[in-house]
Amino acid sequence: MNARRTRQAHCIGIVLTCALLITCSTALRADEKKKDAPATPLEAIRAMEGTWVKQGPGMQGTIIFKTTAKGSTVMETMFPGSPMEMMNAYHMDGDNLMVTHYCAGGNQPRMKLVKNEGGVMQFDFVDVTNLKNPGDGCMGRLVLKIEGDNLTESWVTKKGDAYEDHVVINLKKQG
Repeated sequence: MNARRTRQAHCIGIVLTCALLITCSTALRADEKKKDAPATPLEAIRAMEGTWVKQGPGMQGTIIFKTTAKGSTVMETMFPGSPMEMMNAYHMDGDNLMVTHYCAGGNQPRMKLVKNEGGVMQFDFVDVTNLKNPGDGCMGRLVLKIEGDNLTESWVTKKGDAYEDHVVINLKKQG
């Protein structure tokens, strides 16, 4: 009987050890995923640092993301060196992630992050500077869809209270 109980105890010990290893392994993988995922929306924007190349038809070009100001701001240069070169500055305002779009049209709309789910960030219009005529349009919404080395930027023009003229830019991270 003693030998039988010893084998049972040994088997139970092996089963418990395996269960403990599986549990620890699962917990470690969950911790690794948490470490990989950006903790804040600004960190997600910082993670986009580098050069992105436009994919598909239409005007070709690149977009460059660069972190500056001790990590507090990310500058996005759209189509550098072209007549349509524009800049976007992503930064925090208290608890809100903001983006200011320095448009080729000469105005500077500001947008605030209103939605951040599953790699999709939506920024909506807050205000605009240097808009010559209140009836003129300006950028009023930006939706970023981040999927690894692929980025889709959807820009929507705001005229008065209406949103129209949707432009989509598909990009792939270089190198």
